[in-house]
Amino acid sequence: MSRSTLENILEGCTSKLRKIEYCLSGEPTMNKELPEFISLTKKKYPDVKNLVLSNTDLMRTKYGFGYLIDLFDRGMDYIQTDLYDQESKDWFIDECKKNKDILKDRGIQIFDYYKVPFNLYSYGKKIKTIFF
Repeated sequence: MSRSTLENILEGCTSKLRKIEYCLSGEPTMNKELPEFISLTKKKYPDVKNLVLSNTDLMRTKYGFGYLIDLFDRGMDYIQTDLYDQESKDWFIDECKKNKDILKDRGIQIFDYYKVPFNLYSYGKKIKTIFF
């Protein structure tokens, strides 16, 4: 998706917009403009929840864990990760542990999606969340 496409989508939205999900038809982190998309959406609709669904492969192999933190700093509210192999899961958990103080300072919480009962689409709370 291009920036102009996103801008057209956002222009067509109403104040009732509650969330934007960056997913489907491919890995959202493959689009180099994703950080800017999140910033743009948050600027236009501050109360909209930005959700990214990612397999984290590009974070692990190319961008680094700092990319995830940057997405949160730009206005991402949730990331749901699909850690479909042990290598990905081990890397992600290790990075979360290494960066736990940074995550905590930014108010980012981490949940195991299958072990912690949490409503991913909760709109009332202003929290930042990582689900793995």
